[in-house]
Amino acid sequence: MDYQFKDTKFMTAKEKQQVIRAWDTFLKHGCKRDHFTKAIYHHLINHCSFIAHYDLAGFYSTYFDQGEDKENFLSQFDNRQGLPRSIEYGDTYWIGDGNDVCAEYYDINTEMCNVARQYLPELLHEAEVLQRNTDIARAEVLLRKHGISIATKEKPIDEVMVNDEGIETGEESEQELVTPIVTTKQVSMNTLQVCGKRVKKAQAGQGRLALEVDEL
Repeated sequence: MDYQFKDTKFMTAKEKQQVIRAWDTFLKHGCKRDHFTKAIYHHLINHCSFIAHYDLAGFYSTYFDQGEDKENFLSQFDNRQGLPRSIEYGDTYWIGDGNDVCAEYYDINTEMCNVARQYLPELLHEAEVLQRNTDIARAEVLLRKHGISIATKEKPIDEVMVNDEGIETGEESEQELVTPIVTTKQVSMNTLQVCGKRVKKAQAGQGRLALEVDEL
């Protein structure tokens, strides 16, 4: 696609074309490190209200190693609800309502949002899955650190009582809790892994956390 960009003092129309094509490739391939080019990085830190985070590697690690950070980064290029704000400065000057210098890059920055729109649903889903898996792994490590284990029989866990004093099983549940020292502040419905089984459905209410688990 041939984008219509304007030359500026520090970025020619041709350079803008190169950045937007690299940006499309980066998003199309799931924000892989191999596709995060120097041209994209320099444009982000010079014209999109991002700080450098030391260097290209530091920037990529800051925004793409964790799912929630990836979601945060992508939110700056989500214009479905109007002008998106800078996630680091909280303003919209990078894409609108700024001074004449900022305005020189509104054409490419707006197009970056338009390109991102077609990839956002899948990218945000991938980020959510990444964060969920990361949280589950962290939760498992923390449970082991504090000597907490949950042994089950053949039936899946049907109900667990959760309160500020710990976890207590339902009367009809088949599981046995060992060292049940987990509070509501330590347990998240979407990040819990029980006896090698992943929680696929959870409902909370009135101090109860009902779990449905799957084999990993």
